[in-house]
Amino acid sequence: MEVSACGPVQASSVWSNGVQAGTEGFHRRPIGLRDTVHGALASNGGALRVAHHDKGETEMKVSMLLYPVDDIDTALPLFVDGLGLGVKFRDGDRYCALDAGPLTIALVAGDEQIVERAALTLRVDEDDDLYAAMARVVKAGASVRVPVQAGPHEYRAVLEDRNGALLVISQKRAA
Repeated sequence: MEVSACGPVQASSVWSNGVQAGTEGFHRRPIGLRDTVHGALASNGGALRVAHHDKGETEMKVSMLLYPVDDIDTALPLFVDGLGLGVKFRDGDRYCALDAGPLTIALVAGDEQIVERAALTLRVDEDDDLYAAMARVVKAGASVRVPVQAGPHEYRAVLEDRNGALLVISQKRAA
């Protein structure tokens, strides 16, 4: 798997200070997904792509962080007044997209609340195979918490990694 910011970076050959293995001065701690995501977002203005570049592999892009709340109106002051984030889009009492720089934070409530804690959302392109993308993530160690379901504007599934972190794999519905 590659994580690319400005160019391809083999996650398995990069160490904690971002230096390629085999060069002098690197730490002997392999870089983790959190380090990779943070570094890639910071170095490329938020454009992060997680992809397999083998023929026929489905590409996924980090699109947002889902943040479940009981009530959007109650949650907004923390994010807008406290953290200084701007509202990009709001859909009633169920969804509010906040501009957090390179990553959108989506406050979700009511029927849109498909996770009970924060979850990274990865988008699969419309012309790619959502089920193949899910199968690849499951093969790599995740389990399916919620199978594919139709949301208001997309198809989505919730997966959980071995550490309990939630991932939402989504794909926009064809028009």
